[in-house]
Amino acid sequence: MLAGLNKLEMDDLLTYSIGQSIPEGTTIFKEGDQADAFYILLKGEVEFTKRTPSGKDERIATLQPPAVFGETVLFLNPMTRIATARTVADIEVLAFDVKTFMQRLEKGAVGAYKVIHYLAKVIAHRLKAVDEELVRRIGTVGASERKPLEEFSKFKDKLFAEWNF
Repeated sequence: MLAGLNKLEMDDLLTYSIGQSIPEGTTIFKEGDQADAFYILLKGEVEFTKRTPSGKDERIATLQPPAVFGETVLFLNPMTRIATARTVADIEVLAFDVKTFMQRLEKGAVGAYKVIHYLAKVIAHRLKAVDEELVRRIGTVGASERKPLEEFSKFKDKLFAEWNF
């Protein structure tokens, strides 16, 4: 993400980011928490879980550097976390305050626009991975379990065909 920035853009971004070291086993944020920052993972490993309807925490992803996480805060309203993030190793991150980042974006900061462009690519890649996992799961379940997954697939198709963002 940072590789596409020139020195001036990088310096600007660094003025409103905070470097943090977070130890292994720390919960960075919980699903449903109010969100006020997104992160660039520079070192370590972060695991993401979602709570299932039965109350079990299901691992949905593990990220290693270079990676960005918590970025949905820039696109969702209300600004709440969609998953729980927990360190599985000591990590180092750059934390970006969302309000400050949005102010820089509104002022036309090119670096902020480049970050948004990069995040759009990340989100598209993650959506593709979800699609592939959905297809895999549909192919491995029995007929009685297939209906809910097929309904989800139809909803997703309708979402992209009819909704304009």
